[in-house]
Amino acid sequence: MTVVHHRSATGPADTALLVRRFLADHRRNPVNLLVVVLVPVVFVVVAAGPMADAAKLLGGMGVSVQTATAGWAAAFLAGVAMYFQTRSARATDRRVVLAGLPARRLVTARLVTGLLLAGPSWIS
Repeated sequence: MTVVHHRSATGPADTALLVRRFLADHRRNPVNLLVVVLVPVVFVVVAAGPMADAAKLLGGMGVSVQTATAGWAAAFLAGVAMYFQTRSARATDRRVVLAGLPARRLVTARLVTGLLLAGPSWIS
């Protein structure tokens, strides 16, 4: 008979472990990194000029509107990408919670992972 020992998931160390595993999953699938990191950065670079022109036509402040709009657009794209990433992992996450991991810890790890992956779009 096989005996399974369950360790209760406690503390920030488990959340950090989950974040590392989620990031490792993204490294294994380069399409994830492309969608979450590269697409928002390219979008900001490509769309910044036309957004500034549109802001000038609408009576905006030019560069400040351009910067704010591009940042919000990058955040939106990163959020959409994280939605699809989370949606694709829904069944696995459900099994992990049923196995004993507190749902709050799983959600925290997903959010931290999303923030880390969206970081490069903030820089641009």
